[in-house]
Amino acid sequence: MEKLRTHTKRHGLLYIISVIILLFIIAAATLNYHTIIASRKAFYTSTLEQQGLSGLSLYQEGSSTLVKQYFTEALGTITNLASDQGVQQAAAGSQSAAALAILNQQRMISGQFDSLTIISGSGKMVAISSNSGNVAPGTDETQSPAFLAGKGADSAVLIPVHYSQLNRNVLSVAAPIKDKNGRFIGTVSGAITLASLAQHVQLSSQYDSAFSTLLTDASGNALVWQNKAVQSISNEVASEPTLKALMRQGTVPANEEYNLAQVDSFAQGSAVDFGAAGKLYLVSFYDVNEYQKRVNEGMQDITTTFSGFIIRDGVLFLLAVVIIGITIRVYEARRA
Repeated sequence: MEKLRTHTKRHGLLYIISVIILLFIIAAATLNYHTIIASRKAFYTSTLEQQGLSGLSLYQEGSSTLVKQYFTEALGTITNLASDQGVQQAAAGSQSAAALAILNQQRMISGQFDSLTIISGSGKMVAISSNSGNVAPGTDETQSPAFLAGKGADSAVLIPVHYSQLNRNVLSVAAPIKDKNGRFIGTVSGAITLASLAQHVQLSSQYDSAFSTLLTDASGNALVWQNKAVQSISNEVASEPTLKALMRQGTVPANEEYNLAQVDSFAQGSAVDFGAAGKLYLVSFYDVNEYQKRVNEGMQDITTTFSGFIIRDGVLFLLAVVIIGITIRVYEARRA
């Protein structure tokens, strides 16, 4: 005990300086803790936001490519049908049986359309191949969207979502059928139900549930939302700021708004343009709540790590002081 007193007295200055340094470190860490945490949070938030917006751009680009590919194939199918000699003969002569055989075969080959229809130049139903229901040959179709759009077009066009002859909400592709002299002799069209569209055009992210997509027709009617078919015809121009700006400007960079579920989101939009055939609009969202959740989780990790760093280094400092003291004492004991 006497040796300990003597040792402490002899090296008291060392311990006093060590304790002062330790107290200074603790005080400095405490004073700067909130500043350091705020700085790390700003950096982490900025980094995560950049990653989120980059992911949103890639997701938007991928979704746009998928929609472009799907409808390019659909437009190509209808264009080829309109130029098929068998279809032209069937339309000109109202040959229902021949027309139905061609449509049935094409519908099985393409797999895209829920129904394919040929209407004569006078607006009479020639034939319809459908997976649900039927329309009798000779039915008046002069006011149907497919006939009106096809009659007024030079080539295949996209028809905004409408109620079909089979009582379903569909998005259609129609093209005029012309004879070798360029005379209009009818229309051929293909209808895609919204449920089928949602099934074939998967617009959800496999890696991040925070991403979602709204696909609309040229008029702003919702087709697919969050990878699900919209149940009724619903125009979203007034409710979606990005869509409204998109229809006016043609493209919209990432900005913050809300989506159809009224969730604050980063949103980015683009037009899927098919030239003279028409266009569709695609708006992708990144859920701000999910983004903020990740910020909070990251900050919790940073706080825990930083607190552990302070405690660990403080303990190591104390241990260093103790070890130095013991070393000095052992050295003095050996000299004595």
